[in-house]
Amino acid sequence: SMLKNVLESFVTICWAFFVLFVQVTHYSILTLFTWLAFFSWSWTNEAVAPIYYLFLLPWLATPCMISIQYFLYQKYVKPATPSQQSYAFLNMIVPVRIYLIRNKEDAFNYFILSILNICTSTLQAFLFLAIALFNLPLEQDQRLVSSSIGHFFTFWLEVCLPLYLLLTGLVFLYSLMFWYLVISPN
Repeated sequence: SMLKNVLESFVTICWAFFVLFVQVTHYSILTLFTWLAFFSWSWTNEAVAPIYYLFLLPWLATPCMISIQYFLYQKYVKPATPSQQSYAFLNMIVPVRIYLIRNKEDAFNYFILSILNICTSTLQAFLFLAIALFNLPLEQDQRLVSSSIGHFFTFWLEVCLPLYLLLTGLVFLYSLMFWYLVISPN
């Protein structure tokens, strides 16, 4: 019916927008911290301290996620033509081409593993950034009274960690809702 198609389209657009929003926010935060760690030193004409290379670690999660998503796409979708193969890298944002998988159980496995990979990659990058912040020298991050933990690291754990957990949890929850409301019935 027309109402069902409109509802499915609305849910699909909302889900894709939310997943894309979380990914863009995540990569914006990574880019901001990387720029602050590296390019701010060029303004002061100082050399980059080796400790600041730790701020590149969060970017390590992205190639890992891309390669896992690529192999998931190859295993479950099994693209036959170059045009189908071209969707493999779009798969790193949202799982695509699920309708090409005829077995519903395989399609569900592909979808859930893809979403878990995306969420795990986001949390892995968060963990790497927390490690970089924890290792900031005393001059850059003042320590709390009677503690060896810095203010910025504490802020990162108390404010950003719950936000990251909330957003990745919502991505997973919305993805399950998307599966049961839109993909599974079709």
